[in-house]
Amino acid sequence: MEENKTQQPASGKSIASFVLGLVGIVAWIIPLFGYPVTITGLVLGILARKTEKNGFSLAGIILSAITLAITLINSILGVIMVLSMYYCAIGDVSFSTLWLECEKRNVPNCTLVLKKHFKIFFINFFFL
Repeated sequence: MEENKTQQPASGKSIASFVLGLVGIVAWIIPLFGYPVTITGLVLGILARKTEKNGFSLAGIILSAITLAITLINSILGVIMVLSMYYCAIGDVSFSTLWLECEKRNVPNCTLVLKKHFKIFFINFFFL
């Protein structure tokens, strides 16, 4: 006995969810683009999964969930990076004011702190 199993074509929602999950792999770098892309992909994947059980909707849900988590982590690290750049461990002194004051007084310890913050900034900016 031969069973005739024909696969139904994937719906537009499941394909859109999968495509948005793939786009989210790149979009997480800029959270302003990452959040709408990944949340839309997640919602479309969940809606498509309720009506049909195919691989595109499941892949879209998984990709969108992973890239949403990465976008959230990127946002948190970005806030930490900005706060560490603008505020030194001394207190509410702005980063640029502290830099100018250190250069004027030629204070080695303060310069080391500032160099550490610059290294953190560039490492986060280029490698995260």
